[in-house]
Amino acid sequence: MNQSVQQSLDTEYLNEFKYLKNTETNSHVLSIPEEGHLISFFGKRNEIINTNYFSFKDSDIIFNDVINFYKLIKNFKIDSIRILQKYDIEYFIVSDNLNNYNISSNISLNDNDCFNLTYSNKLKIYKFNKECGV
Repeated sequence: MNQSVQQSLDTEYLNEFKYLKNTETNSHVLSIPEEGHLISFFGKRNEIINTNYFSFKDSDIIFNDVINFYKLIKNFKIDSIRILQKYDIEYFIVSDNLNNYNISSNISLNDNDCFNLTYSNKLKIYKFNKECGV
C-alpha cells in the first residue's frame, strides 16, 4: 500500500492536525497540498494550498513556493524565510508525505531564533518567529 494512502487511513496521523486548534485563530499554515484540507478541517486553520488547485489564484506559483520552501529549509534559511513572509505563515508542517515529492522528511531545525518545534509525533509542527528577518 502506498504511503499516502496508508497515512490517510491512520487515525492518529489525522488527529494530530487537531493540535493546530491550539494555535492562534487566524494562523496560516504551510504544508504540502495533500495536507491542506486536513489543516482546515481538523485544525480549523488557514492553509495556503490544498489539492483543489482551481480554488487558489496563482496555484502553480504557490505550489512551487511550497515545494521550494521544503527543499531550501535545511541549507538556505534566508530563502525559506522569504517564502514564509510572502504568505504570512505562522506555522509549517513536516511529515513523511514530503517523501512523495522526493524531499526528505528528516528535517530537524535547531534554530530557536527563527523556528520553534511546537509539536512532534508523526507530524512535526514548527512555529515561525516573524521577528526573525532577512
